[in-house]
Amino acid sequence: MVQGVGFRYFATSTAQDFPITGYVRNLDTGDVEIEIEGAKDDVSGFLMAIKKGPKWANVATFQIEWKKYKNSYDKFSVRYK
Repeated sequence: MVQGVGFRYFATSTAQDFPITGYVRNLDTGDVEIEIEGAKDDVSGFLMAIKKGPKWANVATFQIEWKKYKNSYDKFSVRYK
């Protein structure tokens, strides 16, 4: 559950540190979904930072699903549903 802790802002800010593209969005379940594309080292670095989360949040669970690169995005953004 991440509502109210600024996780989407944190993810967007963190994405600026890596040359990745994709999106972050809150799900109706209270979870957050992030889909990103980029070089494996950049994706891994982003994921390491995201696993820690912002200082006022506690990331309890984290799931990763690796998929084939599709070049679907031109930037990293917040999606609203």
